Amino acid sequence: MPLIKLPFKPGFSSENSDYTEGPAWVRGDKVRFWKNFPQKIGGWQKYVTTTFLGKARAILGWQTLGQSNTTALGTHLKLYVLQGGTYYDITPIRDSGTLGSNPITTTNTSTSVTVNDTSHGCRAGDYVIFAGATIINNVTLNGEFVVNSVTDANNFIVTAATTANSSGAGGGSSVTFKYLLTSGLADSIFGLGWGASTWDASTWGTARSTSGIVIDARNWTLANWGEDLISNPRGGSIYTWNASAGPSNNRATVISNAPACQAIIASSPDRHLIALGADDGSGTIDKMFVRWSDQEDNTTWAPAAANTAGNLLLTGGSQIQGAVQTRKEIIIVTDETCHSMRFIGPPFTFAIEPVGENCGAVGPHSIVDLNSVVYWMGKSSFFMFDGALKVLPCPVHDEVFDDMNALNKEKIFAGVNQKFHEIWWFYASNSSTECDSYVVYNYVDRTWVTGTLDRTVWADSGDGIGSNPIAADTSGQLFSHEDGVNDVLAAITATLESGEFELGDGDRLVFIDKHIMDGSITGSIGMTLKTRRYPFDSSGEISKGPFTISSSTLKTSLRARGRQFALAFSSSAVDDDFRLGTQRLNVKPSGRR
Repeated sequence: MPLIKLPFKPGFSSENSDYTEGPAWVRGDKVRFWKNFPQKIGGWQKYVTTTFLGKARAILGWQTLGQSNTTALGTHLKLYVLQGGTYYDITPIRDSGTLGSNPITTTNTSTSVTVNDTSHGCRAGDYVIFAGATIINNVTLNGEFVVNSVTDANNFIVTAATTANSSGAGGGSSVTFKYLLTSGLADSIFGLGWGASTWDASTWGTARSTSGIVIDARNWTLANWGEDLISNPRGGSIYTWNASAGPSNNRATVISNAPACQAIIASSPDRHLIALGADDGSGTIDKMFVRWSDQEDNTTWAPAAANTAGNLLLTGGSQIQGAVQTRKEIIIVTDETCHSMRFIGPPFTFAIEPVGENCGAVGPHSIVDLNSVVYWMGKSSFFMFDGALKVLPCPVHDEVFDDMNALNKEKIFAGVNQKFHEIWWFYASNSSTECDSYVVYNYVDRTWVTGTLDRTVWADSGDGIGSNPIAADTSGQLFSHEDGVNDVLAAITATLESGEFELGDGDRLVFIDKHIMDGSITGSIGMTLKTRRYPFDSSGEISKGPFTISSSTLKTSLRARGRQFALAFSSSAVDDDFRLGTQRLNVKPSGRR
């Protein structure tokens, strides 16, 4: 037999087994397919050197009228804007005022300090800011603190920067407080309180050990209202941040009359602020209720003849997951259905009609728009809407959906990388509560790849972002992607494996003595050839290699005999980069045994 070219198809195909009809790539990590051939993904550098607090759940970049590149980040603890390389805390203040006389109590030799405030409403993990406190027993309680624990409705404990040298109460009568927006959960949890499970599931008055009730992790949606930022913590109030006032000492404030809701979106070009899953006016959130403000006025929400505010109730599903703006319409996706929302003008303002069933989105940020085509991840499939609803064929379907942490599905985040025609979905695997894995769809070549990467949010390049996509990890670090070939200064480990394939009809053993590959390599890459004689003969599998291949490697000489073969590549050194081309093997007959 001659030197054989292996006709690998682009993308991963892992649906059936590691045995493939013809050569096929089945798995890998940190690789993409570009113009039909596999290559290492781009590296990343720190976008800014400092970090933020909490796990990022939403990101938005834009330019202010003063041409300041601005990035907003909503985390489970805080709301930030990033300008000029500096994070500014713009978390809303839920309450403020002056504490009573001598509200601070210290304990000798301890940094734990008790603060007295009647009906404070704080929870452990909340952030509080004090000013005007006088020194007491070597402790001055001015600045920002985290609530360590709550003693009762009128007292809570924080940690001071210094150790008290005596016990007692003090602080004076001019201690002011600001309580920031209550911190959210980092992870979704099951509600296990009284009555959370089915009748007679446990004894009277005891917490349940199982439940179908899920308390979701804190999430945000962010939007622009002109140059200003609009933000909404899922299930909470709607806030605005005035960009023209600058980032310093300028926090987001609640929008008057705006309803609490599950998510927000600003319609364009008609300029209505839309609340999704909104308070229906009774003080209770209806997760299928849509409300919108008056045109150009996000403080007027009550419908009247003199304005264009209004509301509609969606059907089909139990809650709205999220929405995206396209050129002609807003696409709203619930947990079961898809709807088109179009601006039609007075007197009805908007028309909403269903355009798809059994196509619900898995989470609020699992939906993206790209050139008026909407893509999203569902509970068990991927979908697109380009005027008609379509299920995306996915040859890595089981790999993704069988290894997804269903409890934390609301953390799934979709992002676009237009430079490489890609849509990325980051999700938490079964072994993690945070997004540690990804699946990527190339919408031009219609190929898929999977891998692992610690990222919680992603924003493509553009106004306010710069020339590279940016993304955040779980440590609070923001990175510029497609920037170099390394993980900052460390190496990126990239791998690629094929399924097992036969050379010829599989009716005979063959002998391989040479591997030739074209492409481009910086540094080196390791190549391993695996062989076996029979499909179920796992004990007889033999690996040859890894052989080191560099740009100066003309061929790799080896000796391998078998009926089925597989190739594997890996790269794990600083500054390594590769793009693999055509694979060729020199094959000789070796009998029919």
